[in-house]
Amino acid sequence: MNQASPLVLMYHGVDPGDGRYVGACSGLMGYVLKRDEFLRHLEALEGAGRRVVDPVAFLSGSVVLEPGDVLLTFDDGDRSDYDVVFPILQKKGWRALFFVTAGFVGQSGQTGWEQWREMGGQGMALGAHGLSHRFLTAMSREEQRYEFIESRKRIEGETGFEVRSFSFPGGRFNRQALEEAAAAGYEKVFTSIPGSQKTSGQIQVMGRVAVRATMTGDRLRDFLDHQEVRLRELRWIDRVRRLAQGVLGERLYPEAHRFFWRLLRK
Repeated sequence: MNQASPLVLMYHGVDPGDGRYVGACSGLMGYVLKRDEFLRHLEALEGAGRRVVDPVAFLSGSVVLEPGDVLLTFDDGDRSDYDVVFPILQKKGWRALFFVTAGFVGQSGQTGWEQWREMGGQGMALGAHGLSHRFLTAMSREEQRYEFIESRKRIEGETGFEVRSFSFPGGRFNRQALEEAAAAGYEKVFTSIPGSQKTSGQIQVMGRVAVRATMTGDRLRDFLDHQEVRLRELRWIDRVRRLAQGVLGERLYPEAHRFFWRLLRK
């Protein structure tokens, strides 16, 4: 049995490389993976003997994450979730958890409600990523409550599928956000803290490894081969990053954020 801890991967857009996404989501291009590299990621997981867990079964509690297991998640609701990722996963018989920014659905570059209904009907899991993608740490408790409740209500109402999970925009959260998420009926919340998994009150907090555009298939293979060492490295960088975020604040932090991610490219 693979003794590596369970791994939750966080993807964003996947570029098919045919020019259709040129100029789209420019602010997130550092997270957008090329389609060929995404295919190499799936080959790497398969080659390493990792079990890709069905998120619907995981969220319902009928399956637990065992050592070596992998859960695939996608944030934001980019149109490539449907155009690129969905058919690839269908072909392999794999499923993923897609976090929908409910207030963005139907906008340019975003997957639409009809597509989300189709994906949910084919076994993909849907979670909430807020209404506005604003950072919850910059909101009042009342604003947080509205984001949690309304995003879940809108996704469930439009798709007919139950929403049990929430991904924090920008990975930003605080104790108040955890309390409001639990009160809104979420059972699991997903962060960008690498590999961290814990229970806070009545809610499970799931850490993830963010996939950057620079994570080639070869780099993922190396990560899987040395997962616990690589996770320790990422956690150290994450702690420094969050300390800088607290000291610098939201105005000065973005440049520091770019600096820390440049460290990961080396």
